Amino acid sequence: MFTTYRVFFFVLIRLMDIAVLLVAWVVAFAVRWLADLANLSRYAMPELKEFLPLVLLSAVHTPIVFAQHELYELRRARGTWRELGEVARAVLLVWVGTSVLASLVLHALPSRILLLSLLGVWMLLAIAGRYGSQRFLPILTRWLGQEQSAAIIGSGRSAQKLYHTLRSYPWLGTSVRYFLADDYGGTHLCGLPVHPIGPDVTAILQDKPVDVVFLALPEHQVSLQRHLVGALADLNISVALVPDLLSVRLLDQDVIRLGDFWVFSLTHSRMAGWRGLVKRLLDIVLSGILLILLLPVFTLLAILVKYTSRGPIFYSQARSSVGGKEFPIYKFRTMRVDAEAATGAVWAQRNDPRVTRIGGLLRKTSLDELPQLWNVFIGKMSLVGPRPERPELIKRFQRTVPKYMLRSRVKAGMTGWAQINGYRGDTSLRKRLQYDLYYIVNWSLIMDLFVLAATIPFGFIARTPRTARRTALRRAKAPEDAVAVSAGTKD
Repeated sequence: MFTTYRVFFFVLIRLMDIAVLLVAWVVAFAVRWLADLANLSRYAMPELKEFLPLVLLSAVHTPIVFAQHELYELRRARGTWRELGEVARAVLLVWVGTSVLASLVLHALPSRILLLSLLGVWMLLAIAGRYGSQRFLPILTRWLGQEQSAAIIGSGRSAQKLYHTLRSYPWLGTSVRYFLADDYGGTHLCGLPVHPIGPDVTAILQDKPVDVVFLALPEHQVSLQRHLVGALADLNISVALVPDLLSVRLLDQDVIRLGDFWVFSLTHSRMAGWRGLVKRLLDIVLSGILLILLLPVFTLLAILVKYTSRGPIFYSQARSSVGGKEFPIYKFRTMRVDAEAATGAVWAQRNDPRVTRIGGLLRKTSLDELPQLWNVFIGKMSLVGPRPERPELIKRFQRTVPKYMLRSRVKAGMTGWAQINGYRGDTSLRKRLQYDLYYIVNWSLIMDLFVLAATIPFGFIARTPRTARRTALRRAKAPEDAVAVSAGTKD
C-alpha cells in the first residue's frame, strides 16, 4: 500500500540523517578550532585523521540506531512531539557510543569541547531536520507525483478515525478523496463526499478512480466486507483492511504472524523487550545513586521514627505488582504497631488517630516512601509506574472497577503519571486508573524522565485539585462508587 512511498521515504530520510551528522561534525571541528584560537583549551587541536574513523563509524551507526527507534517505519505513525523525542533519544545514544569509542581509540580523554559541540549541534539539526521533513515531504511527494489517492469504505468510528489519522500524518503521502457507505444518512462526512456503495462498488471506483481503498467497516458488517474484498480483487487497485478494534481495545496493540493467521495482541506493552531492559537499567542506576546520597536522610528519619513512637523503624506490607505477584513493600513506619488489629485492611483517613507524631509529616511529604528505593533496586518495583496496591483491595476493585487489572501489566512504581497530575489521596480511583492506563499505552523513556522531574515539585506533597476532590467526595455518597475514593491515603 505504501511501498512506493516507503522506498522514497527511506532513502531520502536516511540520507538526510547522515548528512545532518556530517554537518554536525564539521561545525564541531569549527567550534574546537575557534576555541583553540581563543586559547579556551589547554590542549592542542586534535587532528582530523584521529577522528575520521569515528566520523565514519557514527555515520554507519546512526541509521541503524534510528531504525531501532522505528524512525523509518511508516506503520508506526506517531505524533510530532513523540517523533522528535525519539530522534533526541537516538542521537544521544549514538553520541554516547561515539564518546566511549573516542576514549578507547585515542587512549585518552577526547576533546570535550568537540564532543559537546557535536552533541548540541547534532541534536538541534536532527530535530529541526526531522520536523522540517515532515512539513516538506508532502509537498515534495506531490511535486514528484508520488502522492496516492484513497477512498474509505465505511462511515463509523473506525472510518472517521482513520481519515483523521491519515490527515494528521501528511508525510504518509495518502490523500483521502471520498467515503463509500450505505448506512450513512448525509451526503458529506468529515468535509468529504459520501457515495452509496450500491450493488456494484466497482462502477463507482472506475468512475472515481483512486490508488488505494481502505475497508473500515464495523464488525457487524463482516458479510459485506467479504463481498467487497472479492469485488475489489477484479480492479487494479490496492486494498487495505482496517479491523474494527476500537471497541475491544485494552492497551497498546501488536500484530503477530502465526502461520497463516494474523494474531492481534490487545494487551501489548511498550515496555517489553529491549525497552524494558533500558527502563530496568535506569531503575538500577538511579535507585542505587539515591540510596547512597540519601543515606544521611535515612539515618535522621530512622532516629525520629524510633524516638517518637514505640515499635520498629520500618514497616513492611504486602503489595501487588506486575502480573499480580505479591511482594513486601518497605516504608518508614508512620502508624502505631497495632493500627489495623481491629479493622483489618483499610485506607488511612484524614487526621487519622493511628498516625504517630512524626508520621503525619512523613506521610504528607512522602518521605515515608523513600525505603521503596530498595524495592526498586532489587527489581520488585520501578521508579515510575502505577502505584502498588494491597492484594485485599485489588480483589475488591477487580469486581467493581472495569479494566482495573490492566494496570498490573507493568511493574508498580514509586511515582506515576497519575500522582504528578494530582490524582492521589482523596480522588477518584477510576480517574487514577485512567491516568495509569494512559501512561502504559504512551510510555517512553522520555516520559519516565519527565515524571521523575515533575515528582519533585508535584509528587512529594499530597496535592489534590479542588475539582477532583469535590468529584471524589460526591461519588463517595453512592454505594457502588465507594471503592472509587481514597479517604486520605497518599497512594
